Amino acid sequence: MALGIIKSAAAEVNSGLGLLKEEIANAIIRAADEVAVGKWDDHFPIDIFQPALQPRLTWNANEVIANRAAQLIGLELGSKKVHPNDHVKYCQSSNDVIPTAIHISAFSELRDSLLPALANLRIPYSCVEVSLAL
Repeated sequence: MALGIIKSAAAEVNSGLGLLKEEIANAIIRAADEVAVGKWDDHFPIDIFQPALQPRLTWNANEVIANRAAQLIGLELGSKKVHPNDHVKYCQSSNDVIPTAIHISAFSELRDSLLPALANLRIPYSCVEVSLAL
């Protein structure tokens, strides 16, 4: 999931800038990486075709990542010691995150699905002959 990639990168940058404590940033990175590979897909029940999706989807992702990050450092779920807004969403806007997620998703599908399919495409010689004649 592209949101996991974005949240992981943001935590890494925010840690490097000294805006997040290293322990919290590392937990967010690990949790976001798990989201990126689909480990927590069942925690994303939001229909992607809903109107005004951006705030709900990013809020959901921030909650899932914050709770998993808390688990990873031995805290209770819902403790808010890793806060969805103050830590996971830090310095991000859903108006930027969602378009970036769309770009990452499109790139991933092109790289992982379309290009391999095109590489395996075989055009029969007779079709090439016909198209050249046209």
